[in-house]
Amino acid sequence: MEEEARSEVRCPQCHYPETYPPTPSSTSRFTPEERRKRARELVLELTGVLGDSVLDSVLTEITKGYGKEARLVRRKRLDRLKVCWCHRSADDEPDRSPPVRRVRFDHTSLSADRSEALGLNVSYVENEDDVLNYVCIVRDPSDPPGSSKPGLVEVPDDSRHEDPSETDAKQTVPDGKRVICSVGGFEAISGGTIADRPAELLVDTGAIASLVDARVLKQIGLANAPLRPYEGSLNGVTGFPLKIRGEIDLPLRLGVVTRSQTFAVVEKLHVHAILGTDTLKDFRAVIDVEEGLMMLKGSGESIPLGTPRVEETYVSRVASTVRLCPGGQALVVANVMGRAPENATVLIEGLPELDPLLKVARTLCSVQEGQTIVEICNTSHEDLVIRKGTALAAATVVPDSAFSTTSSVRTSSAVSTHSDQCESQAHPDLDAVIGAVVADKDPPKDPMPGLDEAYQAELDADFTDSKLGDEQQGLLRSLLGDFRDMFVESSLKPGRTDLLEFSIDTGAHPPIKQRPYRVSNAEGDVMEAEIQQYLELGIVRPSTSPWASPVLMIRKPDGGIRFCIDYRRLNAVTIKDCYPMPLIDDILDVLRGAKLFSTMDIASGYWNVPMHAGSVEKTAFTCKYGLFEWLVMPFGLCNAVPAFERLMENVLVDLKWRTCLVYLDDCVVFSTDFPTHLVRLRQVLERFRAAGFKLKMKKCRWGA
Repeated sequence: MEEEARSEVRCPQCHYPETYPPTPSSTSRFTPEERRKRARELVLELTGVLGDSVLDSVLTEITKGYGKEARLVRRKRLDRLKVCWCHRSADDEPDRSPPVRRVRFDHTSLSADRSEALGLNVSYVENEDDVLNYVCIVRDPSDPPGSSKPGLVEVPDDSRHEDPSETDAKQTVPDGKRVICSVGGFEAISGGTIADRPAELLVDTGAIASLVDARVLKQIGLANAPLRPYEGSLNGVTGFPLKIRGEIDLPLRLGVVTRSQTFAVVEKLHVHAILGTDTLKDFRAVIDVEEGLMMLKGSGESIPLGTPRVEETYVSRVASTVRLCPGGQALVVANVMGRAPENATVLIEGLPELDPLLKVARTLCSVQEGQTIVEICNTSHEDLVIRKGTALAAATVVPDSAFSTTSSVRTSSAVSTHSDQCESQAHPDLDAVIGAVVADKDPPKDPMPGLDEAYQAELDADFTDSKLGDEQQGLLRSLLGDFRDMFVESSLKPGRTDLLEFSIDTGAHPPIKQRPYRVSNAEGDVMEAEIQQYLELGIVRPSTSPWASPVLMIRKPDGGIRFCIDYRRLNAVTIKDCYPMPLIDDILDVLRGAKLFSTMDIASGYWNVPMHAGSVEKTAFTCKYGLFEWLVMPFGLCNAVPAFERLMENVLVDLKWRTCLVYLDDCVVFSTDFPTHLVRLRQVLERFRAAGFKLKMKKCRWGA
């Protein structure tokens, strides 16, 4: 309709046959193909990502609407058009207006990217009356003649002021820093306990009240505890009021002092609690800013303080239009919106409102000149076009403190020749664990004898969503009983396959050694617990490797802490495995028509695969507790996904696509009737047993 409005219309008394439109149906200078091409560009600009079939349907509807409305638009414009000045009669009132000028209104500056893509000269010649319908000329009387310059004019916004809380709720990812506390005084991180549970506390001398995150109440079993109404209001750093659910008294311990303290309960704090001036006064706390200590006058203790962390999250938008073929993967350049720090390391995650057929890999990248790299994958069976400017991912800045090296970093010779001695000195509690796991690193493969009632309940089949009758459930239970040795109650008891040893091919590249990153007290506790658990399971061991990748503790969306290993430099020198992943659309096509489904989950899938002896040293990771290396395939290696998919497809080589489907550690068995379902389940379970896999019963579903 915009094209029709801009089209040429001549005076009905002096038009020439060669310039007047030959038919009354349209006055557009563009052919139907050109109009459709322009409509395609505009639709993609508005929607961002759209499949070809859906896009064709939308363009067809637009074309139909244009054909119906074009005549009406032309008729209205002809009615509005007046007779040319050259045909005015002498009786007409003299025209005191300035001489008529032919105006050429060039729209190319407004749509340069579209006109370049179309290869068209998008400019229009209109008469004076038409221009006045579309153009409003604004002139500042204070400007001298001839001083005007082309550009954008800033105009006041007369829209109503939005409620700040509503505005924030609409933003999936804020454009700048996420506020975690008020401002106005000294801030530092301290350790302590709330209701005997370790907590990360933010000491803020600028906060007049103490706050606790609502998730802490859930962790200590007080999620449904009654809250007293909070009298008054609190504002955050932005000046907007905080949403306070109420207040509650909780036992707070700092050092050896424990007191019942009043906290205002709020949502989504970045720490467990904020200690305001009310708490500091009750504990008689004195802060030494120079030494980074908080002294309690009552007990005489000195508690070390750390640096607070403020998380920054930015929206990343596609820098240029990208077309992805079915199943295609690509590394695209994205513009980081806002003032993201240059050379900062960011965690890339897909936005929740993104098209479900477009997947964004969770990666760590660096910001270079306001841009970063985003890895995307098209899981559909048709081309996807991602328009320039489409919001693609959230880029969360990983604070510099996460990458700072510890002050007690060991030299390379100490790591390579005295790792055991340094380890025992750094953390003696690990020595007892090391001695307990050296004798037996492999989990037993014998059937588990003498299960108690609690374990038996964990291993019972779940028929909650099952379509099977009581008799059919009994037959299926009998079948599963034949494979009782394959099921474990926890993902921390993986099996061990002998069909694959995972290797890392780095060619002739020399070993890469990195220093450990600094961590807070709370992060250090999680790190210690994770490493001790891995040692107990026999999946890691102390290392003397020349390779070393640092451990990185990442905050989860729910406030927890995730143990990760930064293998980016190792992955950069690894020769890539290009084994393909199955397309989701192909999987759905195969499942069409099936009536019964059973799903199985491999317990800790990657940990079922042992490392090749020559590659164990390359998996070494370093932290404040020493240097360790993996005996099983760890998460975070670039070739882990294709290697595990290849293993699963080899195990089920003649059953896949006919009896079952597999996607990494998940397997679905399908059939149209119950007898066939039993036969197929037995076939798959026998393959898994032969491969040495273990299944977690709680994640399996039968006969749905």
